[in-house]
Amino acid sequence: MKREESLIETEEAQLISGEPEQEEYAPVLRVLIAVGCMGVLAAVVAAMAAILSLVSGREAKQSLWLSIAAVLAFGVLTFVLSLVDRKKRREFALESERLLKSAERFKGAVVSAEKHTKKVKYANESFEEISWNFVINYKDENGDAASVKSGRYLNDISNVLGKTDVTVIKKPGGAYAFEGFVLRESGEEGVKLEVAEIEDE
Repeated sequence: MKREESLIETEEAQLISGEPEQEEYAPVLRVLIAVGCMGVLAAVVAAMAAILSLVSGREAKQSLWLSIAAVLAFGVLTFVLSLVDRKKRREFALESERLLKSAERFKGAVVSAEKHTKKVKYANESFEEISWNFVINYKDENGDAASVKSGRYLNDISNVLGKTDVTVIKKPGGAYAFEGFVLRESGEEGVKLEVAEIEDE
């Protein structure tokens, strides 16, 4: 057991998030762009096939022109959708920044960790899906003691922190974010958190 603990302490501390990097701001649009790109690729392949047919002496002028028209059509569509996507991404980023600036911030402390185990069956095999999260205590806007859980992490977080201090950000609408996690340096003992093991359905 002591050997395992010493190995953990010498490893570089990290937090591997199991949450999406950001919310999807326009999922349908991203799918349409992907379809447009595939359309361009298919049309280019068709144009190359038509060119090869012409080189070998077969009649393929109509197929070539249709393929070129398809490349142009899908290309223009993908370009326009990309411009719209860029605009929506910028708007999403600005709105997220605005919400973050108007969010309330509280001083908090990590008090423990939770290890979540979920049994997953796929075909004839079963395996365990493991994720972790921090439990954080803080005082809310009324000065009352409150507790909140962080997002999920994919690695063992029971000994990655150098300090337990963290900033709790309460966004308008009730969503939470966290900043200021201080990770222990490699070789440092760090803060060993109490771990509650939870079996998810």
